[in-house]
Amino acid sequence: MENNDKKEKKPIYKNWIFWLTLVIFLFIVGSFNAPTEQPNESNTAQAEPSADVAEKQWVEIAKFDGTTSEQTDPFTVEADRWRIVWNHKGELNFSVVAKDIEKDFTSCNLMVNQVGIGSDTTNCYEKGEFFLDIGAAGPWDITVEQYK
Repeated sequence: MENNDKKEKKPIYKNWIFWLTLVIFLFIVGSFNAPTEQPNESNTAQAEPSADVAEKQWVEIAKFDGTTSEQTDPFTVEADRWRIVWNHKGELNFSVVAKDIEKDFTSCNLMVNQVGIGSDTTNCYEKGEFFLDIGAAGPWDITVEQYK
């Protein structure tokens, strides 16, 4: 007859205490790798931008407004980042699609699809020559800016 009083011993990796101890250990070891340098006058000074390097800013390149659907005149974007700042005061749908003069599709095709009154900013990250195809039934205005 076998003795059923003996407990079967589990491997250590199946024990929850093992895992808890391992997590605590890794947390403690990780905290030793954290930077300990305290800020002082010598390591917090920021380099002064040189006079040759101007800070980038948003520069207006086109402005459009209307009360109905239309296609805008083309505009050229020279920077890697541009945006439209739009405002719609109509009660119905307002949509803005950016179309590249040379391509059938851009990564920023549909820039706005708004029902009712609203305003916002929409970014695009593509250079080129574009025009905006605007669908509207109410007053709207759009400013096109590039980050340059």
